[in-house]
Amino acid sequence: MFRALFVHSDSSRWEIHRTARFFLMLPDLTELELRLWWDADMPYISKCLKPLRNLQKFTLQIRSRSNPSIDRLPSKLGCFGLVIARNPNITHLSFRSTLGFPCDLSQIMRNVPTEKPLKLEHVTIDGYCTNIDALLPHIQSLSSLEVYLMHTSENMIYTVLERAGVFPPMIITDSFELELCLYLEHHPGVVSLLIGHNGRPGALHDYGLAKVMTRHSGTLQRLSVRSHMLYTADDEDGFVRQHL
Repeated sequence: MFRALFVHSDSSRWEIHRTARFFLMLPDLTELELRLWWDADMPYISKCLKPLRNLQKFTLQIRSRSNPSIDRLPSKLGCFGLVIARNPNITHLSFRSTLGFPCDLSQIMRNVPTEKPLKLEHVTIDGYCTNIDALLPHIQSLSSLEVYLMHTSENMIYTVLERAGVFPPMIITDSFELELCLYLEHHPGVVSLLIGHNGRPGALHDYGLAKVMTRHSGTLQRLSVRSHMLYTADDEDGFVRQHL
């Protein structure tokens, strides 16, 4: 994988142009990851990447050291929809942010024709992504989903997917929430479920993961959870009392 890191406004257009030219010299380039500072010249970066046509995996990550003024950022992000639209063979999309602002997927995907949708196999998003519905035409063949920071968000991604009948067999998430539990109750067959460290203690017990996962005993091949999510505060207090 080739990764392009364009820093903030200290990067001149000349630097951006020179870096982009390197990628354009690679006609067989299929994977591109952009890690951009929030104040990067995003329209110009998108323009420089215009000739790319063979991408299959595209990652867009916005970074910041602090909380910037972001009034115009959603419209700036929309310019990368042109990069996606020019690469109809993209099967993997990833949108991540280190800020606390909405990443409007409708702005990013508006240039991708729904009458000729992408055939996405994998999507990575986080809790800062909004208008998840914009992805629906492109994820009807989704095989894996990666979700982060959803416990800090009011976005109902799993509800959106359930209503659209989108049930990828592989799910990676950094937390286990009630919405995910309800989604799994309707899922026809999970093959792989990996749950990270952000879930609160006892979440798996409180939301009845064990009962839900019995529905997937015929398909489940891989399950990974963090140990602190398996017990409640009452369990810990009881253990301490027994061993005093």
